[in-house]
Amino acid sequence: MYSGELAAGSYGLIRVANPKYRLNPEVLAHLFEPLYESPSRAGPDISPIYGIVSSLGGRLHVDSSEAAGTTFEIWLPAAGE
Repeated sequence: MYSGELAAGSYGLIRVANPKYRLNPEVLAHLFEPLYESPSRAGPDISPIYGIVSSLGGRLHVDSSEAAGTTFEIWLPAAGE
């Protein structure tokens, strides 16, 4: 799940992975929505992180599967000189 496409340019990447944790598919589908709740909710509220990353011109990517666990990638534009 991507929060949007990246514009051309240089970016830094922060990747956090947990091979033993898988997000519920329903939660994953609504992951960027603030205060999303469901009867089976089992996941983090990352909408504040999404807001900060987006306001800086970056993007957030989340991948979650039973085989690989969950990986969060935060792409932020490189600072100018």
